Amino acid sequence: MINALRRYAIVLAIAVLGSTPGIAGGTDSDSLAQLIVMRLDLMDEVAAYKFLNDVPVEDREREAVVLSRAVEAAEDAGLDGATTVAFFSAQIEAAKAIQSCWIERWRRGDASAPAAAPDLTGAIRPRLIEIGDTMIAAIADRAGQPGEIDPGALPTIDCLAQDKADAIVTSLATVSTASD
Repeated sequence: MINALRRYAIVLAIAVLGSTPGIAGGTDSDSLAQLIVMRLDLMDEVAAYKFLNDVPVEDREREAVVLSRAVEAAEDAGLDGATTVAFFSAQIEAAKAIQSCWIERWRRGDASAPAAAPDLTGAIRPRLIEIGDTMIAAIADRAGQPGEIDPGALPTIDCLAQDKADAIVTSLATVSTASD
């Protein structure tokens, strides 16, 4: 699990971001990389909740809700829904891999199993939704501008495989405006 100070920094950054489409002091691509890292850093908490409550990692129903919400938000922001779905789908696949990695570590005894976890519905998902909405706004703000995120910004997340990080970066580069 990430340490309490790092968790506090993530929560504080989300609170400061609110609906602001970027993170102060960074470029749009830096902001997007930070938002992706924030989102994926929460996967150990999601995994802890699922581990403690014997909930499967994969939840196709929830994935459909997330993707539908992403399409709606993207289209409202002037982005193409299909290319935005690809970006959020890549993040979902990475999230499931990270969760599975943590759960496997706890089952094998390679890491201390969590004794408690924040509520998935009441605490974690609202943060994930806010990060996702901020991502959409940041992508819309940079629409039509060249520049991709640095793939090296993502692999710092424990349990994130390089192929999953690459898929996120590649799919982000394909997100287009609705008029493209």
